[in-house]
Amino acid sequence: MPSQLRIYRIRDGQMDNWLKFFHDKVVPLHRKFGIPVHAGWIDGPASEFIWVRDFAEGEPVEDQEKRYVAWDERQKIIGDEAKTYIDSMQVRLVERAYEREG
Repeated sequence: MPSQLRIYRIRDGQMDNWLKFFHDKVVPLHRKFGIPVHAGWIDGPASEFIWVRDFAEGEPVEDQEKRYVAWDERQKIIGDEAKTYIDSMQVRLVERAYEREG
């Protein structure tokens, strides 16, 4: 299963707002659309939020991502709001090489 590792530098003083937005809007919409959020972490000293989302096999990630961004429900609920919290981002496509047992 292809995944994206996403590293966001969150604007100063906005981490709490970002986390509320992420939990209340981003995660539920991703789940509903079929691109589930696998996990998320905070690197507090660096003001970074790191998260992983999983994509379905059999269709290019780019196509799934384009459909998600253009999805009417996403536009209504999220729109460009994320830009108010994110200073910069890195996105990497990764493939699972190890999965924890149990």
